[in-house]
Amino acid sequence: MRTRIALAILGTAVAALALAGAATFIVVRVTARGEAEDRVRDQTDALASALAVRDGERPIGFRSDRLARLAQGLEVDDLTIVVIDGQNRMRGTLPRAVAEADVRRAAADRQSASGRRDGRVWAISPVEGPFRPEDAPPNPVIDGSVALVVGSDPATPPTTPVLGLFAWVALVTVVAGAAVALLLARSLTRPLRRAEAATGRIATGDLSARAPEPTAGTPTEIADLSRSINTMAAALERSRGVERQFLLSVSHDLRTPLTSIRGWAEAIGDGAAPDAGHAAAIIGTEAKRLDRLVGDLLELGRLEARQFSLVAVEIEVGPLVASVAAGAEPDARRSGVAVEVLDRSIGARALVDPDRLGQVVANLLENALKFATHRVSLVVDADDEGVSITVSDDGPGVAAEDLPHIFERLYVSRHQPTRRESGSGLGLAIVRELIAAMGGTVEARSPASPAGGTALRVALSRRAAAPPPDAGESPSLRS
Repeated sequence: MRTRIALAILGTAVAALALAGAATFIVVRVTARGEAEDRVRDQTDALASALAVRDGERPIGFRSDRLARLAQGLEVDDLTIVVIDGQNRMRGTLPRAVAEADVRRAAADRQSASGRRDGRVWAISPVEGPFRPEDAPPNPVIDGSVALVVGSDPATPPTTPVLGLFAWVALVTVVAGAAVALLLARSLTRPLRRAEAATGRIATGDLSARAPEPTAGTPTEIADLSRSINTMAAALERSRGVERQFLLSVSHDLRTPLTSIRGWAEAIGDGAAPDAGHAAAIIGTEAKRLDRLVGDLLELGRLEARQFSLVAVEIEVGPLVASVAAGAEPDARRSGVAVEVLDRSIGARALVDPDRLGQVVANLLENALKFATHRVSLVVDADDEGVSITVSDDGPGVAAEDLPHIFERLYVSRHQPTRRESGSGLGLAIVRELIAAMGGTVEARSPASPAGGTALRVALSRRAAAPPPDAGESPSLRS
């Protein structure tokens, strides 16, 4: 990748240099041609004026013998005088790239002319006054004769030195560009290579691997990529830890009743059980615990796969909450916890599945009883949006870092309850799935009061929720 980036940068630099050089070369040549034409025309005009012989202000002829002396100070490559006599005969050799027609036209018009031909520029300037041959007596005037100064020069100066200088400059620029491209490619790809190495380690199972933290000079995109990789790795590492914790918890919850069932069954079989009826009752209780755990696992699987149905009816939420709380009273008394119900909804109704909502309240209450010290309260409120149920306890509360995750499927709080039940961290995950299916929301707040504890609040809408889009069988709400 580094090589491709370096080649791309270098190729771009070379292409830009070539385009800039070509454009500069064309501009220089065009400008040089125009300047060469102006120079030759100006010098032929100046020479024509200098050759004229004047009597005061009146031109009376010209001195061709001045040509060689005056031409020495001019910068014209090919310069001569052409004479067209009264019989329209032309005397003199035309410079290169000058056509006879151009000379005769300038003589007839008695005006200067210039142009370009065959890579050269030319100029023609008539001399004021009639032509006087060098061997004629002084000041004789030969009517009808015209003398013209004709010169030509290369259209552009030689380009070899310019091209050579440009080649050297281009070579130095390319070498410098290659060095810069390599350094830039290395600086760009170094964090990418490190990120690639980190993701490779993550892919092989090393979830502790992290991409280098971006520095102040790191490009924004690469910095965002590094942070995303680190966030992903942290989430995967946490998920692995939580999954391990979940498996340990489930294994413990499965082993405990199985151990009890096996022990009492062996005691009955050996005749060592003092009371077979009591032993059978214990076996039945432990079997129910196993059934509850397996049922929770299956229930959560169906909820996450959206393979369940809801039958929504409009009910008063307060009486349902009170009924669930009454069912939990015996268990709460055995734990020394008081359960209080406060219905402030004044008969407010919500469109929900009563059985599923009862399951939600039971799970929330069971979770609160695990952590409560003396009291659990259930408060039902209503407003224009809907009905809410808040279940709070006076336990130790949930750590701030755990609070956003308590509704996750494998979550187990860092504060372990003093009294273990048959659950294994699935109850709140089931609550979240059921409430989402009924179009509501659930949130946690800790501490619930100045004394501590945790409050879990369920908000229910007065309208039925649309079935969540998903593959397979989706939950349906029928009113």
